[in-house]
Amino acid sequence: MVTLAQFGTQNETQPPHNFPRDLYVCAPVDFTDRNPIALVRQSGGRRAIPRILTVQEIKLLLAELAEPCRTMVLVAACLGLRASEIMGLQWSDFDCDYRTVLIRRGVVNGRPGDTKTEASRKALPVDPSLAVALLELRRPAAVRAGLGKIGWHTFRHSYSTLLRSMGADIKVQQELLRHSTVQSTMNVYTQAVSEQKRVANSAVVDLLFGRVAFTPTNGNQQAPTAAQRAFVQSPSSDCYCGA
Repeated sequence: MVTLAQFGTQNETQPPHNFPRDLYVCAPVDFTDRNPIALVRQSGGRRAIPRILTVQEIKLLLAELAEPCRTMVLVAACLGLRASEIMGLQWSDFDCDYRTVLIRRGVVNGRPGDTKTEASRKALPVDPSLAVALLELRRPAAVRAGLGKIGWHTFRHSYSTLLRSMGADIKVQQELLRHSTVQSTMNVYTQAVSEQKRVANSAVVDLLFGRVAFTPTNGNQQAPTAAQRAFVQSPSSDCYCGA
């Protein structure tokens, strides 16, 4: 073994054959507080045989996954990319004309960086079936569902409208939506759903055509006034409705 004292007599450009081993031995005797060889890539065989999935096993796995994990696994199986390379993929990396993908970066612990090796930056072919799956994922879910374009605030508007359709008190709606004023809740967010409009309109038409009796539904249980009864029962077809 070459000792630390002998290191100065060695050719500085030609470290001794067992140089890494000697550094490892130095660590336990307090010459250093860490193992210097820990940061050095060491060659050697694999400690365990890698797991290989059959085509059927890959299909079974894909059937159990939801997006976007399903497409990530599909890309891994079809292109053999590293996990960091899949995380670093961007739509601009794909060439639709030539059906290729260029691996430009990898993402490790949330940080983008260069690929592992220079050879990793070569373009890979993209099969049409994989291209279709990727393009389908790129389409917004609302478009795929036939709902058109929606945004996150659409859910807030919808929530407000559903609260009103369920008969929630306007003050309760304001507090749930965290508006500063009731007016904001009434004028900005809440819209009557089309079915409610149809029912309300039909109720008025039924009343005018005499198909139903006049029954207050706004919480006022008092009997209709004489003027209201006369309006409902009048045979005259002349009616002027002001704004």
